[in-house]
Amino acid sequence: MHGLSRRLARVFWPHQTIRAVHCGPCRGMRYVVSPAMGVSYAFGRGTYNFAFLKSKVKRGMTVYDIGANAGQVALFFSKVVGAEGSVFAFEPIAKNILPYIYEDWED
Repeated sequence: MHGLSRRLARVFWPHQTIRAVHCGPCRGMRYVVSPAMGVSYAFGRGTYNFAFLKSKVKRGMTVYDIGANAGQVALFFSKVVGAEGSVFAFEPIAKNILPYIYEDWED
């Protein structure tokens, strides 16, 4: 069943396409689908405690996301710090590299 759901997900979220996050704290933000991403990215689901992170990070801050994976938390941080802040994301595993994230600041 897992293989079938993975193939079905790739029909709706093909690699290298730009998609919007549908739910959660990153709703409306856009990203580029990478092979390392699951459907949970599109639906804003995960094991992250976004309320805790938001209580520690404020607009205008500089944030370092070490071990950023596919960048879901970095995307969240960029929303919290806003244009006045900065987010630096580091990921040592090549298949998870962050150029897959796309944020259109014009929207």
